[in-house]
Amino acid sequence: MEQRYIFSGHESFPCKSLWLKKGYDFVVQEKNFSNPDAVIDLGVGKNMVASIHYWLRVFKICKGNQPTWLGRYLFDETNGKDKYIEDLATLWLLHFSLVFGNEDATLYNMAFCGLQRERTHFDREQILTYVKLKLADSDKNDAYSFDLVTNRGTNVRTQTYVLPEKDKRRAKELEEQINPLLSGDTNVDVCTLLAILNKKLNK
Repeated sequence: MEQRYIFSGHESFPCKSLWLKKGYDFVVQEKNFSNPDAVIDLGVGKNMVASIHYWLRVFKICKGNQPTWLGRYLFDETNGKDKYIEDLATLWLLHFSLVFGNEDATLYNMAFCGLQRERTHFDREQILTYVKLKLADSDKNDAYSFDLVTNRGTNVRTQTYVLPEKDKRRAKELEEQINPLLSGDTNVDVCTLLAILNKKLNK
C-alpha cells in the first residue's frame, strides 16, 4: 500500500490548550463541524472550527462524529480522568496518540520517529531538510508538498512543541540555578529544593 503524506488540515493553527475538551463536548452534544452554527457554538472563527476538528482527529479524541475511548477516558464530563489536561502524563498520552500510527499528521511521525533517531535536538531547517529527503526518496517531491511543509507544517509543529523565547530564557535560568543543587555541589534538602523550584516556576 502506498504511503500517504499529509501536512495540512490544521489551518495553520497549533492546538490550543482547551480545544480538545471544547471539541469533545461539541461532538458529544451531536453537533456538526460543517454546520454554519459551529462558529457560534465553539466561539471561534470558521478556520479555527476546521482546525479543532483536525486536532480532535489526529489526537484520536474523535473518529468521524463519535468520541473514541481515549476521548471518553480523558474528557467525559462525569468520569473523565483529566478534562483540562493538567497532568503531565496526559500530555505524553496525547503525544503518543499523535505521533504513532497516524496517517493524518505525517510531520509529527517524521520528526519524532525518524529525525529524532538521528539527533536529539533539531531546528526548523533540519526538519525541512529531513522531510524533503523523505519526500524525494518516495518520489513525492512535488512543489505542493514542499510548500505545505515549509509554510504551514513546521510552523505549527514548532508552535505546538517549542517554548516561546521568553519561556525558553526562564527555563534556561532555572536550569542553571538548580543544576548545582541536583549535582550535589550544594547541600540542600528536598523540601528546600522543591520550595526553590516552586518559587521560580511561579514568578
